[in-house]
Amino acid sequence: MTILYPGVDITQTKYIDPTAGTNGSGSFASPYNAFSGSDGWWVSGTRFLVKEGTTWAGTVYMGGNTVNGPFVIGTYDAATGEQIKTKDDRRAKIRVSTSAAGINMGTLANAGTGKQNIVLDSLDILCSGRTDLNCSAVTGLTAGSEDTSTAVPINVQIYRCALDGYRGAYIRGAGITVQDCSARGYKDPIHLRTTRAIVNDNYIYQDAPWFSSEDWGSDCIYCCVGTLVAQPEYYEIKRNTIISPNYTNSAKHGIYIGADGLSPLKVPTIGAIVEDNYIYGCYQNFLIYLPGTELRNNRSIITKATHFNIQASGVLLHGNYADSRIVPASAYTRLPRASWAYASADFGTTRYINNTFRGMTVGLHYSASAEQYEFTNNVLTRRAVGGGFDEAANQFMLFADATKASFGGGNFYSWEDGVPVFTMTSNKTWSEFKASFDTTARNEVPLFDENGYPTDASNLTAGGVVSRGGRDGNGTMRWLPPASGAFEYVRARSTRTLP
Repeated sequence: MTILYPGVDITQTKYIDPTAGTNGSGSFASPYNAFSGSDGWWVSGTRFLVKEGTTWAGTVYMGGNTVNGPFVIGTYDAATGEQIKTKDDRRAKIRVSTSAAGINMGTLANAGTGKQNIVLDSLDILCSGRTDLNCSAVTGLTAGSEDTSTAVPINVQIYRCALDGYRGAYIRGAGITVQDCSARGYKDPIHLRTTRAIVNDNYIYQDAPWFSSEDWGSDCIYCCVGTLVAQPEYYEIKRNTIISPNYTNSAKHGIYIGADGLSPLKVPTIGAIVEDNYIYGCYQNFLIYLPGTELRNNRSIITKATHFNIQASGVLLHGNYADSRIVPASAYTRLPRASWAYASADFGTTRYINNTFRGMTVGLHYSASAEQYEFTNNVLTRRAVGGGFDEAANQFMLFADATKASFGGGNFYSWEDGVPVFTMTSNKTWSEFKASFDTTARNEVPLFDENGYPTDASNLTAGGVVSRGGRDGNGTMRWLPPASGAFEYVRARSTRTLP
């Protein structure tokens, strides 16, 4: 027995070479030339390896409800038969047309548990019908059952794969990992309805326009329990790059963390961490509905609407950098919206600590009054350009209930037009806001470079108050007191001339 991946025990290997002239016995010397969808072909504990550089034209279907894992599907070295783990052109390819999935985990109802312990590694999977809602690269969902079926795949792992279709990975389950992959999707590149998810080190490119009202709410990375499934346990989303170049026409969300339909709403039993991600150009780069989520050291570069839309209580934003300076003047950008949907004092204070929000057309916007907010060591700059939607162009901060907002110090505020409005229940001038709310606030142009890093003469250096410490997004240890904003100051090393 060979343990290749966490929780996956393999007892045999079958080989597939789609270019073979005859269908063999499945050995390295005599490979199959096709996948079979029959239940008897999918023997638990089997590793299915496809010859490097070849293409299987059709769906890989994992049998019916009598079939269970573990299964591994990957690529083998043509010379040795060994499994190879790669992201280059050696990957075996799976190609399907419209109205079909590249890899279909099959009927999920298997003794009430569904498929278990499935691994996909080093595969290039394309469903060419990118506008067909049934065309996913990988699916583990029975049609229409994502919220109603009690059977779900358990422990699904996807590594080093290229995923492209209407959706890339479209899976409902308990424990899903998508790591070191590239994903494209006309709707959702990675859509996971799951209690546990790890989505790390992926590259996601979302180039589809907003083509219909159905496309509203599409998400580049979606992690949510759904409406009738169990308590959320753990979501880890780290070091992903998400690019949406058509941001002016897109309704895509970058990273969505949800808790749809849970009543009463519950926080994850372990946690939810969103860290070190880079998102460029989605409609809303971060949309968070799950209480207690931590967003650390993320970079959000331009958005059509909102950098961080926080719709839950007890959320932490620490060390994030948001930049909207290159958005055209007609575009609309803002910082977090109100936590309307799932706001509750029961889940604690939402905290903004050591963040940089740069070039906003609208500042902080909180129209809900159900929860507490803390704002400490942040840098917030606003551009003097037209606003958008329901906010006035000069709205710098809006709080529905100023008693719920606390300011811990170390904050820098800067604006271009000189006439900001601070709406703390009623409109306040800068002087009134500082006198009554953020008493140590500084109205200064922050001295940082093009990337948001404090310069040698920066007024941000040691401008913050002691807070959470730790490291910034570049791995630099924060000083005590730290610099205000997302990045700590790093003194340039002196140069020496060697004798």
